[in-house]
Amino acid sequence: MNFGLTSRVWFPGLAAAIGLSLLGALIGNYPVLVATLSVAFLAGPHNYMEARYLLSRLPGRAGKLRPYFVWSAYGVAVLGIFSLLLPFFGSGLSLRCWNAALIAWVAGLAVLRRREHPRRAWPWVEPLGLFVCGLMWAQPQAFTLFLVLGHPLLSLVILGRELHAFRRPERRYYPQLLAAVPVGLMVLLVWLFFGGMTGPSEIRSFFLASPGSPLFLAIHTYLELIHYIVWIGLLPLLAQLTQRGNLKVYPILKKSAGRLRAARLLLILGAVLACLLWWGFTQNFELTRDLYFRVAIFHVLVEFPFLMRLL
Repeated sequence: MNFGLTSRVWFPGLAAAIGLSLLGALIGNYPVLVATLSVAFLAGPHNYMEARYLLSRLPGRAGKLRPYFVWSAYGVAVLGIFSLLLPFFGSGLSLRCWNAALIAWVAGLAVLRRREHPRRAWPWVEPLGLFVCGLMWAQPQAFTLFLVLGHPLLSLVILGRELHAFRRPERRYYPQLLAAVPVGLMVLLVWLFFGGMTGPSEIRSFFLASPGSPLFLAIHTYLELIHYIVWIGLLPLLAQLTQRGNLKVYPILKKSAGRLRAARLLLILGAVLACLLWWGFTQNFELTRDLYFRVAIFHVLVEFPFLMRLL
């Protein structure tokens, strides 16, 4: 057996497991500090890199995809605006209605995507949507918890689809990366257990997605940092390897100098906003954090149409 070759094959997964284990231990020791620093320093750059990626996935011409992108735009706008109004209603019914609208919108995206190619029969879209809606109506808080903790993992799905689409040799290491994620999470949970942060009251607060729950804060911080690592590190690196780092090769910008200038201006504006976000954190961290997470729902919603395009 060639042990040298075997070790090279497993080295990326081992390195990821060790790195995420150390990350889990760090968060377990200093959950509030790590959460504060990660949002303060990485939230802005991650939004900037995500905007670049989403821009690269837009087609040069909408054509037959126009209904899909119109449905996407309306959904992001309507759901995003109503999510900002939810705190003023403060009732379980309003949360259920918003969640139901989100499920219906995502199901609509799947139906429109299904019509594009015969191989996407997807007869399960409507039944699954109704089933998930029923579960959500019974347990809206659990559905909210699923969204909050599940959203950071969408970046891993996008990374996997990108590796597959470009047939990169690195895709053989992708399962190892996925396997390393629960390893780091287990280290974090063990650290929290020995720190006394997994009692009945903490677990109850976790399932209510309470920001004041140390357990919820630690797990969410761990998943968000993985999200940031993928968006700020791995996906930009993949773009460079596949020669897609230049704005001029983006399909929507290839043949239009006006669009290219507008895109550059938009990205410059994004960089300025990231700097303003850093400044805001230094002036009033809690207010800036609350405003950021209120507005961040828009970038969460935008990911759904682009993720569906990768399926």
